[in-house]
Amino acid sequence: MNIHLHIPGLLAAPARLVQMLEEPLPAVLRQWRTHAAVQAIPGGRFGFYAHMLNLPKAPLAALGWLAASGERPRRQLFLATPVHLQAGMSDLVLFGGRHFALDETESEELFRDVAAFFGDEPRVQCLEGVAFLEPPGTLAVSTTPLHLAQGEGVRGNLPRGEDAKVLHGWMNELQMYLHAHAINRRRQAEQRPPINGLWVWGEGELPACEGRGIHFHGDGLFLRGLASLLGTSQAVPGSFKALVGEGMHVMELLDCQQAQDADDIAGWKSAVEGIARDWLAPVLDAVKTKAVASATLYAGDGMACTITKRQLSRWNFWRREIAPRIVTES
Repeated sequence: MNIHLHIPGLLAAPARLVQMLEEPLPAVLRQWRTHAAVQAIPGGRFGFYAHMLNLPKAPLAALGWLAASGERPRRQLFLATPVHLQAGMSDLVLFGGRHFALDETESEELFRDVAAFFGDEPRVQCLEGVAFLEPPGTLAVSTTPLHLAQGEGVRGNLPRGEDAKVLHGWMNELQMYLHAHAINRRRQAEQRPPINGLWVWGEGELPACEGRGIHFHGDGLFLRGLASLLGTSQAVPGSFKALVGEGMHVMELLDCQQAQDADDIAGWKSAVEGIARDWLAPVLDAVKTKAVASATLYAGDGMACTITKRQLSRWNFWRREIAPRIVTES
């Protein structure tokens, strides 16, 4: 058995949070970093997906569409995520995450109305509560992931590239349309922040892939899309001891990421401690006994850190210790 642990947000965070995430980190992370063979991969919380597809950047909207619809997208897609935009000193500031989320009824109403507002140019469709924006033709743009724009000024994070003004125009039209939308009138009456924008991001095309028989464990939309291309999708077992079967198993643990998105520093610390106790330490012990042939950690810091029994031999214990640190996502 080979174990791959994808834990976005464990050793990387947006700039606004890095200084607030305390160190030292759990001792098992120090062991892992000291003895692992390290391979550079694309950084950030989505770097794992890019690495698995051998791409420089993960095609998130396409992966999400594949997971939600069961079909590869026929044309270019973007994610269109509802956000709250608030006037700052010299720019609009973007806020997202669960504190600003729409409930199911609001989501259905909003995206039905947005789809009608735009018609076919661009087309907006909602699957599993996620909105996808499909332009009439392919746009040459590069976008900023939502979590990196959160809490930041909008101007410096807007789409860039040859066709960026097309997306800027649609985003501006939506902002004006949503300003007086019935949902926002109700939200303001209930003293809830209005949803007055959609953040467009997640571009990229799926490569041609052959199934590799990988067992993916997790319920994240992007992971399920990856599983559709490369293997099978299953729930994360309750503990490492409950994991059975040979081959390559990928565990996606999103607790750190979810805490960061909520700016929940205490929740992040608790998530790190729980993951170290329930997954990192038991997996490392299983490698020592050869119950697991190899284990690879993807912590969002642009490194794939692989441990084997050989690397944990007594000679390797004389290696200089490497302390893990939290890096800034960019």
